[in-house]
Amino acid sequence: PATTEIYTLSLHDALPISLYSGRSINEFKNDLFKGNTIYVYDWQGNSVKAYVLDRYVKSIAVSKNDSFLYGISENIDNNSEEIFKYNLITK
Repeated sequence: PATTEIYTLSLHDALPISLYSGRSINEFKNDLFKGNTIYVYDWQGNSVKAYVLDRYVKSIAVSKNDSFLYGISENIDNNSEEIFKYNLITK
């Protein structure tokens, strides 16, 4: 079955980052475009670091100083979206 390798790619001043799903269309349907693994690349396209998040997110961004990763995830308990922040320096 087909899988989504990279769902979101974010380019900023320091390095490109991606949100990885790895989910198949047949297995996850609407949840296909959510991931919990972040890959950081150098400008030659080589993976240099990976982060595994404690939740699945559908969108990511990095702060201007590259210290924080922001993500949007769904709260299924109250049918809303939540924005969260991870400290990249301590990871």
